[in-house]
Amino acid sequence: MSNPRIEYQFSTSRARLAAPGGKPIVVILVVNVEHWRIEDPMPRTLITPPHGKETIPDVPNFSWADYGMRCGLPRMLALFSERGLPVATSFNAGVIDAYPQAAQAMLEAGWEFVGHGMHQKTLTTATNEREIIEASLDKIERFTGKRPRGWLSPGLRQTWDTLDVLKSCGIEYCHDWVIEDVPVWFKTKHGPIIAMPYNLEVNDSLIYAVQQQSTDEMYKRLVRTVECFEREAERLDQPIFTPSTKAAAGAHDENISLAQAAEFIGRDLLEWLQAVSLELYRQAADYALTRGLIIADTKFEFGLDRDGALVLIDEVFTPDSSRFWPADGYAPGRVPASFDKQYVRDYLESIGWNKRPPAPPLPPEVAAETAKKYREALYRLAPET
Repeated sequence: MSNPRIEYQFSTSRARLAAPGGKPIVVILVVNVEHWRIEDPMPRTLITPPHGKETIPDVPNFSWADYGMRCGLPRMLALFSERGLPVATSFNAGVIDAYPQAAQAMLEAGWEFVGHGMHQKTLTTATNEREIIEASLDKIERFTGKRPRGWLSPGLRQTWDTLDVLKSCGIEYCHDWVIEDVPVWFKTKHGPIIAMPYNLEVNDSLIYAVQQQSTDEMYKRLVRTVECFEREAERLDQPIFTPSTKAAAGAHDENISLAQAAEFIGRDLLEWLQAVSLELYRQAADYALTRGLIIADTKFEFGLDRDGALVLIDEVFTPDSSRFWPADGYAPGRVPASFDKQYVRDYLESIGWNKRPPAPPLPPEVAAETAKKYREALYRLAPET
């Protein structure tokens, strides 16, 4: 069977996501900071033991991990600090006791702490994974003052129940499932959870420890990956239709597959909605180009009246429901300044809002600049108004 947590579809069949800052490519920097206990067998070995017999302590392989905590981590802290880059650490909670200076340095540097178990040991070997997950999250929360929102399982290993347990413990996203280049929604017994890509092809452990590549291999792969994503971020030949559910007040709508939508409303009505939506978009997008604007994406809401007639409801092609880009500022691989609510999104991202109600108040200058962008969109599309 296919993945039971998510409907199968081509990546080219889904809607593009509105990234923070409106940029076409999002990069997440994740540093694994782990507690490999000296009294246990090493989870990964670079040097195999003589005659294949495991030894404890495993001096060469433990030293490899311990060196990273003593020498590698301070270099990485300095590197990211000098460049002002935001960093997340997938963090064994046991590091707090085993390497207290390291834990404190990352806390003071403002790194986001992502749950990564108590020690570097897979959940599949645990007798009670819920206890381990809860204990590690609780320990990190006591140390940082914040409950982790994300999770990366040690070794990326899960049981059939792990995602359900994580969601019930308040985890919002998980890095384990590398099935897409962008975040996607997975189903759990307690509501959806985000599968956040943790791309293994640009992972240092695989490149150097497993594949034993040369020093510059990470750089080469990063360059090739960015070049590929830049090409895919260019304008599509044809617009994509993506159905979504209508969430309850205060919640986010959720994109669903065409198959799911057909189950909800029937295939005939779905095909009708798709045809109408794409035609509405084409006509508006063609007109907007004559006014120097690109409609990067938009959303529609439909209903049926008592006679079964299709009704287009709510706002249509507004800065709240669409992204408007100046055509003269667009270039492949780069997103220009937009005339829509992206300015508000950028502000909320900059202050670290957790996207949970109540929303923080907008400063007057942010509201004024947003209104200015809305008026610019109106003037460009309808200068006679």
